[in-house]
Amino acid sequence: MHPMLRLLTFNVLQLPLVSASFRGRRRADWAVEVVRFADPDIVVLNEAFGLSPAGRLVSRLTRHGYRASPQIGAFRGRRKWDSPVPALSPLRGLVGGGVRVLSRYPFGWRGQHLYRAFHPKTQDALCHKGVALVELDTPMGRIWLAATHLQADEPPMPVSETREVRLEQLRELREFVTRTAPPEALVLLAGDLNVEYYKSDARGVPGEPGPDPTEAAEAVGGRLEPDGGMHGYTFDSKRNLLVARSQPGYRNVLDYVGSINENGRRPVPRITTSTVAFGPGGPASDHNPVFATVTLGQP
Repeated sequence: MHPMLRLLTFNVLQLPLVSASFRGRRRADWAVEVVRFADPDIVVLNEAFGLSPAGRLVSRLTRHGYRASPQIGAFRGRRKWDSPVPALSPLRGLVGGGVRVLSRYPFGWRGQHLYRAFHPKTQDALCHKGVALVELDTPMGRIWLAATHLQADEPPMPVSETREVRLEQLRELREFVTRTAPPEALVLLAGDLNVEYYKSDARGVPGEPGPDPTEAAEAVGGRLEPDGGMHGYTFDSKRNLLVARSQPGYRNVLDYVGSINENGRRPVPRITTSTVAFGPGGPASDHNPVFATVTLGQP
C-alpha cells in the first residue's frame, strides 16, 4: 500500500470589499462545508484576499484541524514567512495575493515569491500575485507544494499578452523552486493557473484540448495533466449560476494539481483528479474545486 495524499485546490471568489457582504459571508460558510465534505489533507485557497470574509473561512477551517500559512503578498502575517519578505505596496499589501495553504500536516519551511511579471492594464495589477512554496511533513515524507494563482485573461486586453505573462510567471515559479527545494524533493503544483485546457470559440464553448497546457508545463518544467484523464470543467456556465451570469456559454478547465520536475531528478507522483460539486444551497464560488489523490510508485 503506497502512502497517499489528498489535496484540494479551490478558488473561493472572496474579492476585496466586493465580497464583504451577506452573500460573500454566506459563500464563505458554504466553502467551509465544501472543504469539510471533501476532507482533504491539504487545501490550496485562491482569491482568499484580505478585506473579505476569507479570514472567517480560514479561521473556521483551523478549528477543524488545519494549520494555515499566511496569505502571500499581505502585510498581515509577513513575519511568519521563512523567506525574505519583498517590499509591499500600501494598497496591494492590504489586499494581498489571495493564496493560502492549509494542511493537517506540520509545515516546515514556508516562503513566498511575488511575481515581477503582471499585466498592468488588468485587475491583477491591484493585488500581489505570486506563489507560496511550503515544505510539509507527510506520510509520504517531506514534500514541497507550490500554490499559486496566475495572471487572468481580461478583455479587451489581447489574450496573447496575458498568456505570455502567465508563461513568464511560471518561469519565475520554476526558478524559485530550483533555488529553494532540494533537488531530490517531490514538488507539487496547485492552483488556479488560468490556463485553458480546451480550445474555445468566441463564446467560450470548448472544443478539443489546446496547446496552452503543454506550453505552461514546459515553462514550469513539470506536468499539469493528471493520470487517468482530465477532470471536469472548473469554470462552467452550464452548472454554475455565478459563471452563467458573468460569462454565459463559457466552459473550461482553469484549475490544476500537477507536479514540477524541472531538473529531471525529482520523483514523479501519480495524480488523479476530479471536480467537487457544490451543495444544494448554491455555488460557493464561480470555480469548482479540484480534488486530487497523490501517490508515489505504481497503484
